[in-house]
Parts: sequence; C-alpha cells; structure tokens
Amino acid sequence: YVQSDNCSLRIVSRDVAEDVDEDENECNIWEEPEDCPENITFEKGKEEAIQNIETATLNKLVERVTSKAEYDLDFVNVFIMMYKAFTTEDRLWQKLVERFRVPDNVPIVDKQKIQM
Repeated sequence: YVQSDNCSLRIVSRDVAEDVDEDENECNIWEEPEDCPENITFEKGKEEAIQNIETATLNKLVERVTSKAEYDLDFVNVFIMMYKAFTTEDRLWQKLVERFRVPDNVPIVDKQKIQM
C-alpha cells in the first residue's frame, strides 16, 4: 500500500490458481471496453476520479496515467513507484507503445491530444 497526499495505490494479490497466462487474456489497450466493473472500479461513496481507483486492469491504469484530462502528478508518481508489483517493465512498455500508437478510427483531434 503506497500513499501520497492525494493518491494511494493498494496492491491486492490474486489467488495463484487464477493467475493464468495474462498475455492470453489481455487485449490491446484500444480494444479494452469502456469503463465497467470488470475493468475499473472506484472507492464506494467517492467520485469516479483517478485518485479513487480501487481496482483496474493494466490497460485502464495506463490509460489514466497518460490521460491529459485526468492528469494527476501524485497518481503518476505512485504508479511509477509501484508498477513492478503488478506488471513487468516489458509489459508496461508494450502498453505505453500501444497507447501512443493511436488507431486511425480515433478522431484526429483526440489522436493529437493523446500523442502530444
């Protein structure tokens, strides 16, 4: 559990039996469904803000940590300190590359915002 003034990140272990090859179940960051309880949840009774994320897929965490709309330096710092607890450097790099290789079907205005 890591906490800063405005942000915290709690690592919750999963049962090893459930820990199948994550690469098989993982989709491209651009194919991740819109926010739903299966890919991101927020602390009950609090607003759906980056500081209040309770659980999230790696795709959703990378989406939030690179979002201009939801940028939060505390969250970025906590994420950088803790990512090795739930992913590898290679997987994080892969997700960052996916994030900034915006598909052509994304409106040009949004694409430019993401790639800035």
